[in-house]
Amino acid sequence: LTLTQRVPPTPGQPNKKAMHIPVRLGLLSPDGTDLPLKLEGSEGAPTTRLLELREAEQTFTFVDVPARPSPSLLRGFSAPVRLESDCTDADLLLRMAHDSDSYCRWDAAQSLAQRRIMTAIKELQRGATPALDDAFIEAFGGALASDAEPQLLAVALSLPGESVISDRLEDVDPTHVHHARNYVEGTLARAHKALFERRYEQLGARGAYSLDTAAIGQRSLRNLCLRYLTVATDYRDGSLARAQLEAATNMTDMIAALACLANVETRDREQALAQFYERFQGEALVVDKWFSVQATAPRPRALDDVSALLEHPAFEIGNPNRARSLIDAFANGNPVRFHDASGRGYRFLRDRVLEIDAFNGQVSARMVGPLTRFQRYEPRRRARMVAELEAILGHGSLSRDLEEQVRKAVDAAHGR
Repeated sequence: LTLTQRVPPTPGQPNKKAMHIPVRLGLLSPDGTDLPLKLEGSEGAPTTRLLELREAEQTFTFVDVPARPSPSLLRGFSAPVRLESDCTDADLLLRMAHDSDSYCRWDAAQSLAQRRIMTAIKELQRGATPALDDAFIEAFGGALASDAEPQLLAVALSLPGESVISDRLEDVDPTHVHHARNYVEGTLARAHKALFERRYEQLGARGAYSLDTAAIGQRSLRNLCLRYLTVATDYRDGSLARAQLEAATNMTDMIAALACLANVETRDREQALAQFYERFQGEALVVDKWFSVQATAPRPRALDDVSALLEHPAFEIGNPNRARSLIDAFANGNPVRFHDASGRGYRFLRDRVLEIDAFNGQVSARMVGPLTRFQRYEPRRRARMVAELEAILGHGSLSRDLEEQVRKAVDAAHGR
């Protein structure tokens, strides 16, 4: 096993030294069981071993390995690093189904999904229609039908978010990312509709509300099923989500249902949002969540919804938590609408940042962050983001915190 590390340069430190990285690993046999790890020159043969990567590149040799193994790396998330490997799809499918380490099972599922979404993005970029392979669809269904811990399944079968996907790309087009992820999610939802329905019903018959680990996991998996069913099946009208919202006995299930309803285009959406607010308007944290659910719904009218909510009686731009729940939630949590090709989302954030900066420079400096990350995006969006940053600088009287953040970003855009 050869491990290499690369530490990206930071301002003032163009050549970074190698880090000391703990890599906990196992090796899986072709049937998914853990192999004894007999490291050359070391004693013992445990099924999980900690390696210490201290150089730019190191090779570790295991002996008495009876068959080609599939590596299970970073068990227990032993180091906060981004891992790139040459594992095949077969390796990942094996780990997804059999890895004894929960983190590695999750990572395998996420890696497989990310590869499919990346492929779909490439197809969209060349004007082709994406296609999802049967092997991944079957593996996903097998995991969903398994008796694995519900909490693990809930996180493993959640597709990587659009921001996570974008982090792996250069010259990002958020529209392609959004459509590619939606395609994969919708295909899985349609392929396993009956299974999602069955699991949703099974997980609903669990008795009284409980805060134990098992109950929390069951709620998480049930709400994942609701999400998939609402995305691309007969429940796109929001009927199932509305039924859950009305029957829910806890806030977790209510918010999950409301998030699904916030993205549908039926009367149920407006009624549900109005009724939810009427019921919980006296609970500040719940109202914050109510604003965020609407701000992050990626429906085409999202920015219009957010702009209208600025005039809502419960919205106070001078309240940092309330401002974050709407403005920051939109800019950071709704990439396809914030990064609309027209630049409307950028102008919206510029105006709100300047408005907030008049009385709270620390909050405005944090809130401008999405505009300062322009380097990752394709040239047209990048230019528009930089133009809005320059417009902020040209406004005149800025707080020291905001001016420092924006000037640094503008200087970087112009190579200064």
